[in-house]
Amino acid sequence: MTKSHSVIIGASIVLGCLILGLTLNSPVAGQGRVEPSNSGNYQMMVAGIPGEFKVVVCNSQTGHCWSKSALAKYQDKWHPMGTPDSKIIVNEPERK
Repeated sequence: MTKSHSVIIGASIVLGCLILGLTLNSPVAGQGRVEPSNSGNYQMMVAGIPGEFKVVVCNSQTGHCWSKSALAKYQDKWHPMGTPDSKIIVNEPERK
């Protein structure tokens, strides 16, 4: 195989991948475009170690957070975690 054949084959593969990617990126006929919306004030995350996962919900306006076991029943209460400190203290080593 000559060098020109290798370049042509390589360019064909790149072009084919580009066309395939652009084709598959479009929405399906039954699926409409999803417009971005505001997520609201609350953010949720799941954290912990296996078997002891907690769901943490934070209000992004006030900073107040609540937690609950991920395995808790619907009726179980949320536990307030308070508001994180607004001050971040950085201990820098003393300069001599």
